[in-house]
Amino acid sequence: MNVITVFVFVLCVATGTTAGTCIFGHDHRYPWDMKKDNPVDRSEMQKLAKALHFKFWHNNKGWDLLVADEESMCNINGICCEITEDGTNRVSEVKLERNNLKGFIPDTFYKLSNAKIVEFHLNYVENFPANLDQMPLLQQAKFGRNPICGNLPNWKFGPQLTKINCNFCCLSGSFPDDLFVNKPNLEESYWDGNAFNGSLPSSINNLTGLTKVSFNLNSFTGKIPDKLCSLPLLHDCRIGSDTDFDPYDTSPGSPERKWLFDKNGKAIWKGNLFECPIPKNCEVGICSANASTPHSPINCH
Repeated sequence: MNVITVFVFVLCVATGTTAGTCIFGHDHRYPWDMKKDNPVDRSEMQKLAKALHFKFWHNNKGWDLLVADEESMCNINGICCEITEDGTNRVSEVKLERNNLKGFIPDTFYKLSNAKIVEFHLNYVENFPANLDQMPLLQQAKFGRNPICGNLPNWKFGPQLTKINCNFCCLSGSFPDDLFVNKPNLEESYWDGNAFNGSLPSSINNLTGLTKVSFNLNSFTGKIPDKLCSLPLLHDCRIGSDTDFDPYDTSPGSPERKWLFDKNGKAIWKGNLFECPIPKNCEVGICSANASTPHSPINCH
């Protein structure tokens, strides 16, 4: 698949401020022409709006006009766009976190082939988009605090991936080792608050660019990868055996409790219990109970 060449139109003034919060491209403050919207991207944005019931979103400015074919997809809340070499508008970022999205992301979402960031954190989304790892430029994918249950797909993202997470979802089963293979640029990966079992992925030993990781509040067993706790850039590490959700219960109304606990208040996780011995670098390093916040002591048997 050919990588799309883009011209990034820099909208900066003398003070150095940039347009909006977009990392790639620009938001609705740039004068976008609807006639130049890429037809595939536009169709996918319309499908997404309908599938996730945009009329009930907290901030749905412009989405009704998009669905009615009266506005550019780049002029609506939560979307950043770039202009490609041929003058076409392409979606570069989808940022819809904390917006009361409910339902299932359409299976064709992966056709947003120029998207680099997708953020659905803290909603009521119930699935990962199919073929998410086929988005060739994707760098960040954040799905935390959504009722996405079942097994984690065996994704094979490209080496450009920098952030991937779904903490406090309701995932279960083993954690696929392939997720961390050939990921030299991965910086952040949060998976606490699920029901994963089996071993931690051994491929995490090779993530020399990793700065933040969490696997606590799960049901992992097996050995801790020997290099995990001494990764050179790691400064936020929680892999221990703690089980208390209260320190993480920070969302208004605590919506996650509906999918993380049964009717009797029992969590979906048991707490990690690893095979002894614990690597010495995990007992005293950045992943130790005293270094992690909240505290996450590592137990073994």
